[in-house]
Amino acid sequence: MALSAKSERALLAAMLAAGLAARLAVASIPVGTLVGKLLSDDSFYYFSIARNIARGAGATADGFNATNGFHPLFAALMVPFYIAFPFDPGIPIHCGLAMLAAFDVTAGYLLYRTIRLRGGAAAALAGSAYWLLNPCIFFVAMTGTEAGLSACCAALVLFLYARPRRGAGALILLGAATGAAMLARSDALFLLAAVAAGLLAERGPALRGRAGGACLAAAAALAVCAPWLIWNLGAFGTIRQVSGEVKPFLQRLDFLRGGGAYDAAHLAPKLLENARLTYGMIATSSGARAVGFGSLILLVASAALLPRGADGGRGPRTALVAALYGAGVFCFYAIYFWHIQAWYFHAPLMAFSALLGWAASRWSARLPRTGPGWAAAALSMVLAASAANGLRHWRIGLYPWQAAFHAVALDLGPRFPAGGRFGAFNSGIYGYYSAVPVVNMDGLVNNSAYGAMRGGTLFTDFIRDAGIRLVVDQEAVVRRYWGLFGEGEMESTLRPVAAVETPWRFSDGGSARIVVYEVVRPPGAPRFNRPSPAGYTAPVPQPPPG
Repeated sequence: MALSAKSERALLAAMLAAGLAARLAVASIPVGTLVGKLLSDDSFYYFSIARNIARGAGATADGFNATNGFHPLFAALMVPFYIAFPFDPGIPIHCGLAMLAAFDVTAGYLLYRTIRLRGGAAAALAGSAYWLLNPCIFFVAMTGTEAGLSACCAALVLFLYARPRRGAGALILLGAATGAAMLARSDALFLLAAVAAGLLAERGPALRGRAGGACLAAAAALAVCAPWLIWNLGAFGTIRQVSGEVKPFLQRLDFLRGGGAYDAAHLAPKLLENARLTYGMIATSSGARAVGFGSLILLVASAALLPRGADGGRGPRTALVAALYGAGVFCFYAIYFWHIQAWYFHAPLMAFSALLGWAASRWSARLPRTGPGWAAAALSMVLAASAANGLRHWRIGLYPWQAAFHAVALDLGPRFPAGGRFGAFNSGIYGYYSAVPVVNMDGLVNNSAYGAMRGGTLFTDFIRDAGIRLVVDQEAVVRRYWGLFGEGEMESTLRPVAAVETPWRFSDGGSARIVVYEVVRPPGAPRFNRPSPAGYTAPVPQPPPG
């Protein structure tokens, strides 16, 4: 039985309200709790950069070193919160999370509109329900990164592409939206490529006209991105973000130092492992886990093989754009980047939700009597599995070890008042909450640190020139970087002066304890006041049992 227009609107409103309420409930949880549950260390780079911009210090995470290691749209949107609440570290974060919640729910609404253009009400509601009511998906939106904003921008692009109008104004609007998506996340470049391919593949106009339309949309996208690109070129001599350069650089160093080589015998297994890990991250973030997500992929693939009927035309081309976008992002991280985070795939999962709605629409058209019931049962099973996985993620926390980062960060200023600047590789939480300056050392938001890595001077000239006198981080992390960029015995440069034991372990079973190191000065250099603690024991929250 078909849904009435009134019932359809009521169901959509209920889903939007439920999705927004769930996200806002998470956004209202104290930051000290969210640090171990959902907020990533990387999100605090955004918060620090936005805070420094609001203070007039420019695009810098530590107040000293300029950086382009962030996506500009989310950082810019965070600045007003720090202007309004300059002395409170928590309120701007809650405001930013509420903003991300609104963007993420708007993505769900745009999903519904996109699927509804070429599909039935049940399919459109199913596709948006998978996005709006899936806790694993909205947990990623609440990591404090650009994920929710990126998904909203990408959803707007798909909606604008799916609309029937193709005049110059519509193409410019489509391109501008794609440019905004690229400012939200740089890998939306693959969305631009997918949109251009879709425009070229359309039927009707001559190839010359289709190519002109694709070029017009691409020009509009690049015009939107131009100020960011020009600033990068003028300030750093490149349009590439340092965060996009340092991660593959470190991954390749680890690969080569671990016995790898750029030949078929070593590279093929590495790429296959990257693909497996990337798929696992996407499947986990979807809430369906590996096998369940594979079943959803098969559902979409089977729908693509159905004979084209009344739902032909722009519906399949929109599905093609969504599929090309997702495939491009997957291949980029598995083949080139070699580093994955859940929020990298949030916007592609939105595109996959559109594909699910499109597949449900095609199957329902072939099964008019049983289709709606089958779709409702399948959706219920998927959401039930996602809810169970979401509860598990919440109980454990996505980043439980960061609770120790937070506790130590609050204690750094009172404990080491005369130590000068700190350095840290995972410096997001430390830098945001510490009363003393914390310089990023892994290069993610410090272009100078990345240059020191490339030049082999990270633990020599860089530490001295940056004024770093103490280094704080997990011991295993410090030793990893020393193995890549240090020379001789680590103790000749870094002397441990305090440590915090934590209950967490790395995947290899190694201890995740946090150590504070004094940077040993060269002979004849002036000393500074040594920190006094012996047996540094900042209170560290304990993980839940089991």
